[in-house]
Amino acid sequence: MVQTSDADRVAILRDLASAFIDTVRAAKQVGTIDTRLDRGALHVLLNAALDENTRLSDLAGSCHLDLSTVSRAVKALELDGLVVRSVDPNDRRASRIEATAAGRNVLTELRTQHVGALDAAVTRWSTSDLDTLTRLLVRLADDLGHAVRTVRRLPTSDPPGVPTTTDPHTPTSQTILETA
Repeated sequence: MVQTSDADRVAILRDLASAFIDTVRAAKQVGTIDTRLDRGALHVLLNAALDENTRLSDLAGSCHLDLSTVSRAVKALELDGLVVRSVDPNDRRASRIEATAAGRNVLTELRTQHVGALDAAVTRWSTSDLDTLTRLLVRLADDLGHAVRTVRRLPTSDPPGVPTTTDPHTPTSQTILETA
């Protein structure tokens, strides 16, 4: 293995960070299925679909957002018929949120757009290259999540309802959308 100096490693990490930011910016340009919904509402909708029939407070935790922000997003999604709110039978003061069939359809269409854009972007890539990129991105996501929790001294497990890529029994955005 080739040894790199600290300065070389920092330069590589800066290039990686720039490439990552550019990739996220480009990915945000994809997905115009429902222009009424802002990205925050789509994030809440996706988490509501992942965390079926979840409490509003748990949904806020899985979204890493303030409860009042999620509550406003849920109200807007509710008005659009994309989620339903019900009373928590265990605590009548709390609400449970669930994505509707219409909400799942929006996510499925958005997923189709994202896959189409990715396919167009990597059309000349080999299956081996795609597999390598996917494997490394999954690893990066896991390692970044761990690093963030460590730096913030958060619990090592994800908040309730946040799927991990290493648990084959927990639905992810990919599996929830493929079965919608």
